[in-house]
Amino acid sequence: MADATLRIDIKVHCNMLTLKRNSVSALQNQVLRDFSEELVGDLMAADPMLERNLGVDSIREAVHLGIRSGQRYAIDERSPLKAYIQIMFHLGSHFDEDPLLPWAKMALVTPCRNGRQAYRINALRDSFLEYVEQTCGHEGEHISGFLRQLQTLNDPQDAPVDATQTLAFVDAHFASMTAYVGRNVIWSMMHETADLCRKLRLFAPSSVFILVCMRLSFGYGVTNDPLFPWLRMVLQNPAPALDKEHLLWQACQEHLANLPLQPLKQELHNGG
Repeated sequence: MADATLRIDIKVHCNMLTLKRNSVSALQNQVLRDFSEELVGDLMAADPMLERNLGVDSIREAVHLGIRSGQRYAIDERSPLKAYIQIMFHLGSHFDEDPLLPWAKMALVTPCRNGRQAYRINALRDSFLEYVEQTCGHEGEHISGFLRQLQTLNDPQDAPVDATQTLAFVDAHFASMTAYVGRNVIWSMMHETADLCRKLRLFAPSSVFILVCMRLSFGYGVTNDPLFPWLRMVLQNPAPALDKEHLLWQACQEHLANLPLQPLKQELHNGG
């Protein structure tokens, strides 16, 4: 009888522990959902064009992706996670895996002093601001000039036809990026982009060129980024290769034409 009572007590205790864990998990999930929606609202309030250009669903998808990404680096406190996602919206959703941004990964694996996540996020913010200053320019003049130059290429036939010409174009119009990242890194990225284009059945040199430029400007993972839903939609289009290549060029040029090309925001100087 005592053994039976003990088994019942243990079973009840285990059930209560399971219920408690489930309740804590549900509460954590609700807090995370509330925080996610708060971030979506804050991002749209800071940039009124964001909702029009992306739509709420894409913004929400990017925020969720950013939360999961930040958690991989043990960034899960409110302020550090918010700063992480703000940086992500500048550099692209996959910036932590971007071979053009090795400093990002280095900052994210920096040991936290006394367990403080702020130390890690401050290292990331400092590296980010240095990158923006060196590559984009103090007022965004370097990146704006590069994107304006891209806009002058009205026809795919105007695009460079191989990696050598593409690198020469980047050297001429985005020298700050070449100097900061290194020509060898950009050269490797161009060949990887060519491989990606073949997998996507995009065989025209103009497709490789425009995707290289998009990656340099908006992040290595731009081809599969919720911040660029229009590009993902074009690349997943089952249209024949020639039609798809035309759609890609047209979509990229339309995106560039709609960019404000104004100085980059510097709110992160003040900690977001």
